[in-house]
Amino acid sequence: MTNNKIAANPQGTRISRLLYLTGFSTLFLIGALSLVLRSGGWFITALEVVCALSFGLGFCIRARPALMYVGSKTYGKGLLALYHAVVLALSSIPAKFILSNSLHLPPGDYPITLAMWSLLCYPGVWLAGTAFLALVVYTLMLLAASATLISTQPLLNAPLLFIARLLPDDSTLRNAISNGRQKLIWRSFGHAAGAAVMAVSIGAAAGWWLQGMNQPRMVKLFAYAADYDLATAYPGVDASVPFRLHDNGVVSYATFSRWDVTIRVARIQESK
Repeated sequence: MTNNKIAANPQGTRISRLLYLTGFSTLFLIGALSLVLRSGGWFITALEVVCALSFGLGFCIRARPALMYVGSKTYGKGLLALYHAVVLALSSIPAKFILSNSLHLPPGDYPITLAMWSLLCYPGVWLAGTAFLALVVYTLMLLAASATLISTQPLLNAPLLFIARLLPDDSTLRNAISNGRQKLIWRSFGHAAGAAVMAVSIGAAAGWWLQGMNQPRMVKLFAYAADYDLATAYPGVDASVPFRLHDNGVVSYATFSRWDVTIRVARIQESK
């Protein structure tokens, strides 16, 4: 019952198999043309795009029913909530690097800016985590395909077929051992290729997003508005300029000019 719910619908399965077939065909064609031609042309690039899209779309079509099934269950919702919480916590890591590169001061001294950039980095970290999960699927599918391929070798094939004959005639395991291993090999290799394409694509999108968040001028402008204070009665500092107190008696001053912020660092003067 559960397997039927998780399994893709027949139309989706046929489309996925057709896409995998297209992917393998273009992959072999790319290999053959690469051996014949010394330098690749635009058609080689076009075939590579078709190959990647075929594997990626085929994998998405096959993975969608399983993801929807797991997401509809209580444990699936709990895992998704846990994933979001972990991603949110990890988002502070790239945010700290961005603040450190922009302000050249400890990121923890700018709590509001750090919190904001952690939220801004969240989509990129979420994508990076998803790419990592796709890479895990790629590894597992590749191992499954390799193990099944090894099982077809004569040394292991004969004992497996003997064990299959001892099982009931209507046994799913018997049918899988006797007739289903070749199909499993190709499907696993197709899943592995599709997962690899998704991992690379999503990873590239994650890198693009995080790189886009590394905007030193925007970081300084936001920190100037959110974390720097103007307290005219505070002793030991130049109270005419927005400032931020740091550890070890250090204070930084922020000066706004032409939509940019200049930060200078000094020591707090002892009050007389």
